[in-house]
Parts: sequence; C-alpha cells; structure tokens
Amino acid sequence: MSWSFFTLPAPVSAGTPAITYSVGGQTVATNSVAYAYDHDFRGSLWSVNNTTSTTAYTHDGFGRITGSAQTTPANATSSFNFTYCYSLTDALTSITYPSGRQVNYALGAGDLVTAVQYVASASGGCAAATGGTNYASSIGYTAAGGLSSMTLGNSNTLAQSYT
Repeated sequence: MSWSFFTLPAPVSAGTPAITYSVGGQTVATNSVAYAYDHDFRGSLWSVNNTTSTTAYTHDGFGRITGSAQTTPANATSSFNFTYCYSLTDALTSITYPSGRQVNYALGAGDLVTAVQYVASASGGCAAATGGTNYASSIGYTAAGGLSSMTLGNSNTLAQSYT
C-alpha cells in the first residue's frame, strides 16, 4: 500500500473587481481591491492594495497580525502604523494607533473582554499602558456568551436581555 499527498499552495494573490451601484439616484463606484498572501507566514494576509491606499501587515510566529502600515498616494513618504498585541491565549489585548493612542482590552474568564480603556499617548510596544479613560467597563456576559451589561465611558449603563 502506498500513500500520496497533494498539498495545495497558499494563495499568492486575489482581488475583487470594482463595483458600481446607485445611491440616491447617483452612480457610485468602489475601488477594486487586491489581496496578497503568504509573504512571511504561510497563508496569512500580507497586503491589501487599492487606488486609495496600500496596507502591509507583519506577523508573529503564530501567524497573528502584529502590525500594519497604511500608505496613501498623497502621503507616500510616510505611513500610518498600527500595533496589535495579544494574550498568551491569542486574545487581542491592545491596539496602538498612528497617533500614539493605545486602546487596551481587559480580559476575564474565557478571554471575554471586561473593559476597554484608552491611553492618550502610549509608550509603544505591548506593555499594558495604564492611567487612561474607560470607553467601557464592567462588561458582563450571559451564560451563552452574549453581552448582558456594561458601563460606558460617560457613566451610562447598558443592560441587554435576550428572549
């Protein structure tokens, strides 16, 4: 008995055509988008390009996106850089925006987000920044994992029920 295996290669590129549609009697066209894969980690998204911008992604050894850099034709000499950080269990814990603002996600049981906090100017990297303002806190969940409650940054409380 002999066995043979056929392995499909990861996609190198794919794209979507421009789409034209009508809104309020006006014709609107979207840009076509090209996706490139598998440049630094097998099968992962490497870049997205259209006529408006190009976004390139970097990955860690687990294939998670750890950074992205967006470049626009009008500002081709510099890019807008984002940094993404994760917990040991692969849950997103923070995003740092080009402005330096860092948004942190506090995780509870089952890696469910229990608070979302921003820090106006983070030091960068994946160290948790502190001393910011809450977008949402005391986030609670139902047994099935649906959102049940949270306190918003303006101190209003949201309560959600499911029937």
